[in-house]
Formats: sequence, C-alpha cells, structure tokens
Amino acid sequence: MHTIASTLGIAALALWCASFVLMLRLRRLERAAGGLDRLYWWHHACGALAYLLALAHPLALSARAFAGGGWPAAAATITPPGAGAAVQAGWLALALLMAMMVATFLLPLAYTRWRAVHAVTAPAFAAGVAHAWPFGGRALQLALAVMIVVAVVALAYRYALGRGWVRGHPYRVSRVAHPGPGLLDLDLEPCGAPVRWQPGQFVFVAFHDGPGWQGCGEYHPYTVAGQAADDRMRLLIRSLGDCTRHLQTVRVGVAAMVQGPYGAFLAQRDPQRPQLWVAGGIGITPFLAALEREVAGGAAPVDLVHVHRPGDLPARACLPLLPAALPGPVRLLQVETAGDVDEAWAPLAAQIGEFAGRQAFLCGPPPLVDALRRRLVAAGVAPRDIHSERFDFR
Repeated sequence: MHTIASTLGIAALALWCASFVLMLRLRRLERAAGGLDRLYWWHHACGALAYLLALAHPLALSARAFAGGGWPAAAATITPPGAGAAVQAGWLALALLMAMMVATFLLPLAYTRWRAVHAVTAPAFAAGVAHAWPFGGRALQLALAVMIVVAVVALAYRYALGRGWVRGHPYRVSRVAHPGPGLLDLDLEPCGAPVRWQPGQFVFVAFHDGPGWQGCGEYHPYTVAGQAADDRMRLLIRSLGDCTRHLQTVRVGVAAMVQGPYGAFLAQRDPQRPQLWVAGGIGITPFLAALEREVAGGAAPVDLVHVHRPGDLPARACLPLLPAALPGPVRLLQVETAGDVDEAWAPLAAQIGEFAGRQAFLCGPPPLVDALRRRLVAAGVAPRDIHSERFDFR
C-alpha cells in the first residue's frame, strides 16, 4: 500500500503542475484543445483530479493499519507522534487545496475574491513538494525539481499575463455609446499593431486610466462585435459584475490592453449549409460580427433567433444594433421567455419547422444552451453540428 500511496501523491503533484500550464492561455494548447473553454475545462479537471488523488494519498497510507488496528492505528500512521516538518507540510498542502476547491466549486464568490482564494494554489503546491522531497530517491527528487521549474515559470508567466506585461496590444477607447441601461457599446482604436480576429472570437481586455476616469485594470473576456474603420474593434459590454458595472462610465481616451484573440465558436461554420443561430441576451454579440463579415455572400438560409426575458432592457437594446437591412439569407426571430425552455422551444419549433441537416450555433447562458442542445438533438440535429463556447473561465 505504501507504493500505491506514493504513486497517488506523485500523480497528484504532476496533475497539479499540469494545471498551472493549462491556465496560461497558450495559443497552441488552445487550438489543440478546440477552444479556450475546453482548455480551461482540462485545467479544472487536472486540478480536481489532483485534489482527489491528494486526498486518497493518506487514505492509502493508513488502509493497512486501519485493517489491523482500527482508527487509532490509522491515525498514528498518517500523523505519527513527533511528526516532522515534511508530514506537516503534507497536511498543510491538503488543507489549502481543500479550501481552494470549496471556494472554486461551491461558494458564489465575486471574481476578485475568488482570484485571491485561488492564489493559495501556489503555496499549497510548494508545501506538497516539501512533503514529498524527503521521502524520495534521486529519481523522484529529479522529477520534483522539474515540476518546481515548470510551476515557477508558469506562475510567473501567468502573473505577467495578468499584469499585461506580455502579449498585450495597446488600444484606447475612441467611441462610447449606451444603447440601453446596463449596456455599453464602444470602439477600441489600436495604438500599434491591431489584433487580427475572426467572427465568433473574443479577447481579454483590461481598461486602465484615462481623462477623468480610473480603470479597474482586470482582464475580462469580451466577444468582438465587429470592426469599425481603421482597424477599430467594437465591443458590447453588459453590466454583470463590479468591473463591468464600473465600465459603463468609461470615457473616450481611456487606455486599454488587449490580449488574444481566442476561441473557435464559428470556425466550423459552413456557409453552404442551413444555419441556426440562437443568441440569449448579450449572446448576440458574435453573430453581429458574423453578419458584418461573412453572411452577405452566403446562399444557405440563416435563422437568427434572439431569446430574452420580459423586461430585460439590456438584451432588448441589442436588437437595434443589428444591420438595418439584414443580408438576404438571414431571417430574424424573437422569442421572449421567463426562463422556461419549453416556453422558448414551442415558438421556435413552430417558426423554423425542420431542424435536421442544420448547423446550430448557441451563445447564451449555460442553462439555456444546455437545454436547447438536448432539444436540437431530439429534433434531429447531429450532436457534431451543435456548437457553443462557455465564458466562465474560473
């Protein structure tokens, strides 16, 4: 059992180290994963599995003792009298990791507090390595040394990424409009080489200081809504949290740093096949960019469905942002629902009719996307033809 326990502990540290690399938003890894949302899914999966293996490590150590002498013998095995610093470091690592997992998956923390709690993963990993180091031979210590180097480089790069010290494109706010309450429509003008994006992609943007305005400096993801003249980038930002609420007061001239682009939401769109685009609220943003760039010359029909709640003024304010004259193959449908998917599906099915053979692209709140995905599969749409991306990168 000791060998099994050691293997569990080393595997936990290796997965922990891998989770550091997967949070770096590296382009090659993003493309290999099929999008940043899927890359972050692997990041979360590695972290969760590392926690489970770390939890199983002391259980495996104490299993034989428990079988022979019950709880007292098991406790004496994993917390021996006079336990040294290495054993205490192991318990510290497990406690910190447990606290981070609870905060990540169970507590509804604001982003800034969640990020602060998430930062304990670095000292927790250090404690885990300190726990394992004295118990291994040269081969294990060499593996731990490699993990230390990878983790330090990854954490340093992630910190620099968050500060905008690497891979950032300087921009400034050149236009500000408010189509509706809680909705900001702005243009960003490049101050150097512009970001080259495709419809359906998004960027991470941090807004800094400007004339009479102080930014929060946090990077948040925003889908590109279109491109104005002179490579200016258009964004639609809804007030959803502290930073985006403050952004509603942004002014022309404010400096911004852009990272990206990321995502592959519309990358598999075949303009020769009938399309179904479903946008929940502000989820219409990627389709605005697609209407601007791609659809005008298409031949296959496109049904653009905008789903919103009654009284959702920011969502309703998105509709006037559509082109005054939609391209020939595009038909706009509106569905109002209080959140009941059955209520939204009935008018949708009545207006569209045949779903089989279509490509479907869904952008909106995860519950709506998940429910519509199930409905579309039942209506004959192949699962491989249903595309969506999640924006929750916590």
